[in-house]
Amino acid sequence: MKVKRQGDKLMDLWPGDSDYVEDLAVDQKTFVVRGELGEIIYVRGADGAVTHFIERTAGGDLIAKKTK
Repeated sequence: MKVKRQGDKLMDLWPGDSDYVEDLAVDQKTFVVRGELGEIIYVRGADGAVTHFIERTAGGDLIAKKTK
């Protein structure tokens, strides 16, 4: 998954998708996508930088480490 900022919005692009979609903030670390089930939780390290995210769905959790 790729994540980018577009102005004040957080956008994500999953493999196989053709365009970025907006992540809507639930709180400072939890986001949802309109029309999708589940949530994305961004986890920060001691220095405040994002280290990984957890995509939480009814089917289980997907944990992905940040690569860039």
